[in-house]
Amino acid sequence: MESNSPEDFFEKKLPARFNAEKAKGIDVTVQVNLTGNNPSDWVIVIKDQKLQTSRGTIEAPTLSLKATEADFLDLVNGKNTPAKAQILDFFRKNSNFFVLKLISKVIGPARHDSGLTG
Repeated sequence: MESNSPEDFFEKKLPARFNAEKAKGIDVTVQVNLTGNNPSDWVIVIKDQKLQTSRGTIEAPTLSLKATEADFLDLVNGKNTPAKAQILDFFRKNSNFFVLKLISKVIGPARHDSGLTG
């Protein structure tokens, strides 16, 4: 089922898709800045085989993503791939495609063509 809002994705869908077993040894922070009619900032932390999401910002994240809310929802609903997102400049200057691939390993797809798997 598709996420219809950032809140739905970060608070429900993402935690449901997280695979703690595959997160062993991963220590990543992700800053997501969404723009548009309903701007919001989100933080994702994967550490000690646990996932934590919250509204807000964090200094020096491992990976940053800035997108419109609509583009972000397209991405998490499988309408854009991570590689396409990179090309479209969704990732800010400190993005790291290797880190994105690590995150993709621990976040299972919402469906077979999810944009978060690679």
